Amino acid sequence: MKAKDRETTKELLQALLESSKITTIRSIYERIEPWKDGKIRTTLSPTTETGRLASRGRKRKDWPGWEYSTNLQNPPKKAAKLDPLYEVRNVIIPSKSCVLIEADLNQAEARTACAYARDYNTLKLFDSGVDIHTITAARVLRIPVEEVTSTQREVAGKVPRHALSYGMGWAKFMKKVNDDADLTGITITAKEAKAIHEAYRQDNPALIRWWDEVTAEVRRQGFLVNAFGRKRIFIDQSDDKDQIAYLPQSTMADHLNDRLIAVFERLDGNLLRVLHQIHDAILVEAPYASWRSAAKALKAVMTKSIQIGEISLTIPVEVSVSSQSWGKMKKMKI
Repeated sequence: MKAKDRETTKELLQALLESSKITTIRSIYERIEPWKDGKIRTTLSPTTETGRLASRGRKRKDWPGWEYSTNLQNPPKKAAKLDPLYEVRNVIIPSKSCVLIEADLNQAEARTACAYARDYNTLKLFDSGVDIHTITAARVLRIPVEEVTSTQREVAGKVPRHALSYGMGWAKFMKKVNDDADLTGITITAKEAKAIHEAYRQDNPALIRWWDEVTAEVRRQGFLVNAFGRKRIFIDQSDDKDQIAYLPQSTMADHLNDRLIAVFERLDGNLLRVLHQIHDAILVEAPYASWRSAAKALKAVMTKSIQIGEISLTIPVEVSVSSQSWGKMKKMKI
């Protein structure tokens, strides 16, 4: 294929991807329909393999008499960084004279995977303030760490870091990066993906050892038990990556659910009102006059150590605030 033809093909594929994304964003806007009181609702279900709450929608015609709800855990954060029109969360605003506060467990799964793997060196890097996702993005993009943008960190750092920590192969890793090319402009070749994959394995021997321990335990006893005592039986033992991902993912799910209950019991109706749980974060609203006190209390309740083997792990809590919308949250030092 000639260079001109390749460029034309690339432009055509880019246009198709953008068209598909616009269609998806439009459908999300259309289904975020408020109830008669102006509130947007969701239905949260704990019936997942890891215990993570799943946000689901419910149409009025499905369950007559019940309020309409929609999935509120999948607003497209990656696309929103590319174009403000894609920031669906901007339509979700706080109540009058209130602010939205979000408490997020920082790099929770990556830290938890390191704790299970007894990867003390990487845990020390986390404690020193180094951003692991930024380092990963710099490797993928072959640029200095200081040049990595927030978008690149998300789609070329965070995603690969999680994926490769759970044993993903180089081909799926390549696809994972290239699937977001319309957002990032970043693509990698098979040769580059193989090199990154191999370098990652060499740089993380503790993870490789842990993978072998996890799969051996499943073959020996048929199940795994996380730090909270959640047991999962693996009837199909062919998917090693699913087994490896279970412990960090279920541990974070149980930890966040435990903290959500604590926030509700200690703070809801007093300093704040619980609105939503989003994967590794909790969204609340508080009166404008007392939002700082509410944010401090929220962070304090969300901060609790987890005992994983001999390691006591405390996930840092980042607090973001906005008086405008869920899409305009700004990190605050609390």
